[in-house]
Amino acid sequence: METNSTQPGNMPSEPSLNNDQNETQIDQIVYARIVNLSQSSILPMNAGNMIPSQIQTNTTDQQDEILRRRREGRRRRRQRRAQRRREQRAIEQAQRQRRHQQETQREERRQQQRDLLREQQRRLYPRGRSQQRRQERYQRWLQRLEQQEQHPNRQQTNYHPRIVIPGDYDYYSG
Repeated sequence: METNSTQPGNMPSEPSLNNDQNETQIDQIVYARIVNLSQSSILPMNAGNMIPSQIQTNTTDQQDEILRRRREGRRRRRQRRAQRRREQRAIEQAQRQRRHQQETQREERRQQQRDLLREQQRRLYPRGRSQQRRQERYQRWLQRLEQQEQHPNRQQTNYHPRIVIPGDYDYYSG
Protein backbone atom coordinates (compact mmCIF):
# COMPACT_ATOMS: atom_id res chain seq x y z
CA MET A 1 0.00 0.00 0.00
CA GLU A 2 1.20 3.39 -0.97
CA THR A 3 0.67 6.68 0.70
CA ASN A 4 -0.34 9.53 -1.63
CA SER A 5 -0.36 13.00 -0.14
CA THR A 6 -1.11 14.96 -3.32
CA GLN A 7 -4.73 14.01 -3.79
CA PRO A 8 -7.42 16.01 -2.10
CA GLY A 9 -9.15 14.31 0.77
CA ASN A 10 -6.34 11.95 1.55
CA MET A 11 -4.34 12.22 4.67
CA PRO A 12 -0.73 11.12 4.44
CA SER A 13 -1.26 8.62 7.20
CA GLU A 14 -4.14 6.93 5.36
CA PRO A 15 -3.36 3.88 3.32
CA SER A 16 -4.33 4.21 -0.32
CA LEU A 17 -5.26 1.57 -2.81
CA ASN A 18 -3.52 1.19 -6.08
CA ASN A 19 -6.38 2.46 -8.20
CA ASP A 20 -5.37 6.13 -8.08
CA GLN A 21 -6.85 6.86 -11.50
CA ASN A 22 -10.37 5.92 -10.43
CA GLU A 23 -10.16 8.12 -7.36
CA THR A 24 -8.87 11.01 -9.43
CA GLN A 25 -11.81 10.74 -11.83
CA ILE A 26 -14.32 10.57 -9.00
CA ASP A 27 -12.74 13.58 -7.28
CA GLN A 28 -12.86 15.58 -10.53
CA ILE A 29 -16.51 14.69 -11.07
CA VAL A 30 -17.45 15.59 -7.50
CA TYR A 31 -15.48 18.85 -7.70
CA ALA A 32 -17.07 19.72 -11.07
CA ARG A 33 -20.53 19.04 -9.64
CA ILE A 34 -19.85 21.23 -6.59
CA VAL A 35 -18.55 24.08 -8.76
CA ASN A 36 -21.50 23.76 -11.12
CA LEU A 37 -24.03 23.90 -8.30
CA SER A 38 -22.39 26.92 -6.68
CA GLN A 39 -22.59 29.02 -9.86
CA SER A 40 -25.55 31.36 -10.22
CA SER A 41 -28.46 29.97 -12.18
CA ILE A 42 -29.32 31.23 -15.65
CA LEU A 43 -32.93 31.99 -14.74
CA PRO A 44 -33.45 34.79 -12.28
CA MET A 45 -35.17 33.44 -9.21
CA ASN A 46 -38.37 35.09 -8.12
CA ALA A 47 -41.50 33.96 -6.35
CA GLY A 48 -43.11 32.99 -9.66
CA ASN A 49 -40.59 30.36 -10.70
CA MET A 50 -39.75 28.93 -7.28
CA ILE A 51 -41.27 25.92 -5.66
CA PRO A 52 -43.19 26.72 -2.47
CA SER A 53 -40.42 25.50 -0.18
CA GLN A 54 -37.95 27.91 -1.85
CA ILE A 55 -40.14 31.01 -1.47
CA GLN A 56 -39.06 33.02 1.52
CA THR A 57 -41.89 33.40 3.95
CA ASN A 58 -41.84 36.34 6.27
CA THR A 59 -42.52 35.82 9.90
CA THR A 60 -45.25 37.81 11.56
CA ASP A 61 -42.69 40.15 13.07
CA GLN A 62 -41.04 40.73 9.69
CA GLN A 63 -44.44 41.25 8.06
CA ASP A 64 -45.44 43.70 10.78
CA GLU A 65 -42.19 45.61 10.31
CA ILE A 66 -42.70 45.77 6.53
CA LEU A 67 -46.27 47.00 6.96
CA ARG A 68 -45.21 49.51 9.61
CA ARG A 69 -42.52 50.95 7.28
CA ARG A 70 -45.03 51.18 4.42
CA ARG A 71 -47.59 52.93 6.63
CA GLU A 72 -44.92 55.28 7.92
CA GLY A 73 -43.79 56.05 4.36
CA ARG A 74 -47.37 56.75 3.26
CA ARG A 75 -47.94 58.93 6.32
CA ARG A 76 -44.78 60.95 5.58
CA ARG A 77 -45.79 61.36 1.92
CA ARG A 78 -49.25 62.57 2.98
CA GLN A 79 -47.68 65.01 5.42
CA ARG A 80 -45.30 66.35 2.77
CA ARG A 81 -48.17 66.79 0.29
CA ALA A 82 -50.30 68.50 2.93
CA GLN A 83 -47.39 70.77 3.84
CA ARG A 84 -46.84 71.68 0.18
CA ARG A 85 -50.56 72.44 -0.19
CA ARG A 86 -50.49 74.63 2.93
CA GLU A 87 -47.44 76.50 1.65
CA GLN A 88 -49.04 76.96 -1.78
CA ARG A 89 -52.26 78.26 -0.19
CA ALA A 90 -50.24 80.66 1.97
CA ILE A 91 -48.41 81.96 -1.11
CA GLU A 92 -51.68 82.40 -3.01
CA GLN A 93 -53.29 84.13 -0.01
CA ALA A 94 -50.33 86.52 0.26
CA GLN A 95 -50.61 87.28 -3.46
CA ARG A 96 -54.36 87.94 -3.13
CA GLN A 97 -53.77 90.23 -0.16
CA ARG A 98 -51.03 92.09 -2.03
CA ARG A 99 -53.28 92.54 -5.11
CA HIS A 100 -56.17 93.69 -2.91
CA GLN A 101 -53.93 96.15 -1.09
CA GLN A 102 -52.56 97.50 -4.39
CA GLU A 103 -56.09 97.85 -5.80
CA THR A 104 -57.21 99.62 -2.63
CA GLN A 105 -54.26 102.01 -2.86
CA ARG A 106 -55.00 102.69 -6.55
CA GLU A 107 -58.64 103.38 -5.74
CA GLU A 108 -57.63 105.71 -2.91
CA ARG A 109 -55.29 107.60 -5.27
CA ARG A 110 -58.06 107.90 -7.88
CA GLN A 111 -60.46 109.18 -5.23
CA GLN A 112 -57.87 111.71 -4.06
CA GLN A 113 -57.38 112.87 -7.66
CA ARG A 114 -61.15 113.24 -8.12
CA ASP A 115 -61.42 115.16 -4.87
CA LEU A 116 -58.52 117.41 -5.88
CA LEU A 117 -60.07 118.06 -9.30
CA ARG A 118 -63.44 118.81 -7.69
CA GLU A 119 -61.76 121.24 -5.31
CA GLN A 120 -59.96 122.94 -8.19
CA GLN A 121 -63.27 123.23 -10.09
CA ARG A 122 -64.92 124.81 -7.04
CA ARG A 123 -62.13 127.35 -6.79
CA LEU A 124 -62.25 128.16 -10.52
CA TYR A 125 -66.04 128.19 -10.76
CA PRO A 126 -67.40 129.14 -7.37
CA ARG A 127 -71.05 129.03 -8.55
CA GLY A 128 -70.74 125.45 -9.84
CA ARG A 129 -69.89 124.06 -13.24
CA SER A 130 -73.45 123.62 -14.50
CA GLN A 131 -74.29 127.20 -13.63
CA GLN A 132 -71.07 128.30 -15.33
CA ARG A 133 -72.13 126.44 -18.50
CA ARG A 134 -75.56 128.03 -18.40
CA GLN A 135 -73.90 131.41 -18.13
CA GLU A 136 -71.64 130.61 -21.13
CA ARG A 137 -74.63 129.50 -23.24
CA TYR A 138 -76.49 132.65 -22.30
CA GLN A 139 -73.51 134.79 -23.37
CA ARG A 140 -73.35 133.01 -26.76
CA TRP A 141 -77.09 133.51 -27.24
CA LEU A 142 -76.73 137.22 -26.53
CA GLN A 143 -73.90 137.42 -29.08
CA ARG A 144 -76.07 135.76 -31.76
CA LEU A 145 -78.95 138.16 -31.04
CA GLU A 146 -76.59 141.07 -31.41
CA GLN A 147 -75.30 139.76 -34.74
CA GLN A 148 -78.87 139.27 -36.02
CA GLU A 149 -79.76 142.82 -35.12
CA GLN A 150 -76.65 144.13 -36.86
CA HIS A 151 -77.21 142.01 -40.03
CA PRO A 152 -80.98 141.55 -40.48
CA ASN A 153 -80.66 140.21 -44.09
CA ARG A 154 -78.34 137.38 -43.11
CA GLN A 155 -79.92 133.91 -43.13
CA GLN A 156 -80.21 132.17 -39.78
CA THR A 157 -77.91 129.22 -39.11
CA ASN A 158 -79.79 125.95 -38.85
CA TYR A 159 -78.54 123.74 -36.05
CA HIS A 160 -80.50 120.61 -37.08
CA PRO A 161 -78.25 118.50 -39.32
CA ARG A 162 -81.10 116.48 -40.96
CA ILE A 163 -82.91 119.57 -42.12
CA VAL A 164 -80.54 121.36 -44.45
CA ILE A 165 -82.98 123.61 -46.31
CA PRO A 166 -86.68 124.30 -45.61
CA GLY A 167 -87.89 122.32 -48.66
CA ASP A 168 -86.21 119.14 -47.45
CA TYR A 169 -88.35 119.11 -44.35
CA ASP A 170 -91.40 117.97 -46.36
CA TYR A 171 -89.38 115.12 -47.89
CA TYR A 172 -88.18 113.83 -44.53
CA SER A 173 -91.54 114.12 -42.82
CA GLY A 174 -92.81 111.40 -45.06
